[in-house]
Amino acid sequence: MTPPTPTTPTTVADVFGPLDKELLDIHVKRSLFTQLFGTDEARVVLLNRFAPTFFAFVQLIFFDDLVLSLFRVTDPSMMGPWPNLTFGRLADVVADDDATFGASVAAKVKLIDAFRKAHADWRHKRIAHNHLPATQARWAGGSTLNGPSLEQVDQVLGCMRRLMKGVAIHYGKGATPYQDALRPIPGDASALVRHLEELARLKEVEPGEA
Repeated sequence: MTPPTPTTPTTVADVFGPLDKELLDIHVKRSLFTQLFGTDEARVVLLNRFAPTFFAFVQLIFFDDLVLSLFRVTDPSMMGPWPNLTFGRLADVVADDDATFGASVAAKVKLIDAFRKAHADWRHKRIAHNHLPATQARWAGGSTLNGPSLEQVDQVLGCMRRLMKGVAIHYGKGATPYQDALRPIPGDASALVRHLEELARLKEVEPGEA
């Protein structure tokens, strides 16, 4: 006899559902960033032909937002009196339902937490706040704050996917194909690049000209 499919408790579903959507949204951001800045050097040259200053700021703002999105879902489940939607909270509600499985989820959360802790100063002293010595050092060209690399971003995304897949399977749910969000979709950044390529061909734009 086939065993009955587990039912997801409301307490777990209420955290898993929105966290699932958050993680999918982060993957979309990662895909768009890659389409603009991480495909090949020719693409960056194309962007710089039309609006180098604009795209330089877009790259900075886009990357900061991508990483902040990861930080937010790795924050503590409570900050003062305010509850957060995080992987830690997911581990807590799963443990309340199934202590053994919850312990395995908590172990995976610790791996994810390492990402946040490794770059806590970069987040708090550069992005979230203008920490005086850090900001002075930054504009003097001597900042020692180090943000995560794209490789580290992809590593923690992989950890998050595996954790969510494990929870989904445990409760008899289909795992969200997060990596589908990394593929081109209509109206994405690749579409913008295609239009710029066509414009460059039509106007025979030389580097540095608008």
